[in-house]
Amino acid sequence: MIGSLRKVSNNLYKKSKIYKSLRWIISLRFFHFTFRFLIASFFLDKLDSHNPYKGIISKNLGFYISSVSKDCVKTLKRNYYENYESQCKVNIDKTNISAFDEIFGIIKKPIIDYLGAGVKLDGIYYFVSKKKSKKDIYDNVSVNWHTDNVGARLKVFVCFEGDGTKPTLFIKPRNITKSLKDKIKIYFLEVIRWFGIDNNTPINSQIELRHKESSLIILDTQFLHRGALKKSISQRSMIALEFSNPEKHRFFEKGISKGPIGTVASNEFYFSNELLDCKNIYQFFDQKRISKLGKISKYEKKF
Repeated sequence: MIGSLRKVSNNLYKKSKIYKSLRWIISLRFFHFTFRFLIASFFLDKLDSHNPYKGIISKNLGFYISSVSKDCVKTLKRNYYENYESQCKVNIDKTNISAFDEIFGIIKKPIIDYLGAGVKLDGIYYFVSKKKSKKDIYDNVSVNWHTDNVGARLKVFVCFEGDGTKPTLFIKPRNITKSLKDKIKIYFLEVIRWFGIDNNTPINSQIELRHKESSLIILDTQFLHRGALKKSISQRSMIALEFSNPEKHRFFEKGISKGPIGTVASNEFYFSNELLDCKNIYQFFDQKRISKLGKISKYEKKF
């Protein structure tokens, strides 16, 4: 009985915008978001006060675009299709370590300039949008304007398969440090989705960060962004890396302030001992998150 009701409810959720909004309103998601937003806004300035916010990411107001070599793309693509079906976690070993060394060589300076010497890697994972039919509707909150509400946190997207028709849309801020007016604007653009209402209206100041084969894009998720996955039915395959300062992780660990930051099950990964010789990579590792498993190690949440 309960299973049947749940199935009916889920079908209505997909087909009826009114029912979708009612479900979100009844669940008080908008209230939870508002309370969390206020708490985070109060503490985030202090938590991020030591960030230098310098370099190319700061100059571009929150993002950076570069590219990787054809060899890097070839290696990432081969590893994904050979290993992903049997092992969904990223595994860095002698077959692909040169590709990751290249990636970290490109992003090392921009990330440290922006977040400081204390920045650490949170995780690495595959971020793939499968090829879809024209009738398929991608229904996900990421297609609505949002920030991740965890303050300064950088995501790196390295595309090894894609034609640029599934971009990330990004609203450039006026300044890296947000004013009260900026925070109010962000709140009202975000809270709409927590009423179950889509908010993906084009905004004049938005730019397209195009993910196409060999592109490397760094994005600060504290600024408004959204996916544009409805623009294309083609496949987009990427490796995603996340970076932040671990000092603030405990604030987002539990309770009303719990947020999507740090190392979690979805971005844990494995690496072989050969990686220890790659300083570009290993310097971003938090030793507290490494579990030795013989000839390989696992990078995982440990607190």
